[in-house]
Amino acid sequence: MARVLVILWFAISFSNAVLGNFALVVWLRVRGVRFPHSSAGNPGYVLNRYRDWCEQHDLSARRVVIYSYFSIIDVLLSSPIAILILAGGHH
Repeated sequence: MARVLVILWFAISFSNAVLGNFALVVWLRVRGVRFPHSSAGNPGYVLNRYRDWCEQHDLSARRVVIYSYFSIIDVLLSSPIAILILAGGHH
């Protein structure tokens, strides 16, 4: 049961980080922010563009940036455990 929970944790945290970044990319593009398509998958680049947009519009980027950081940390915490389980290191 613990194996399933860890793999589920990893899948949800990874999906959350990827979908959150995708949503932010779409949100920025709707607001006219342009950047190379190849950079859209880089969360750090997208967050910097979001921060720039917020500064230009006198808004705070803090909540979205903190949420994104926690999403990335969640993936980093769940990854090694999920890899060990999937590799057969824990039975």
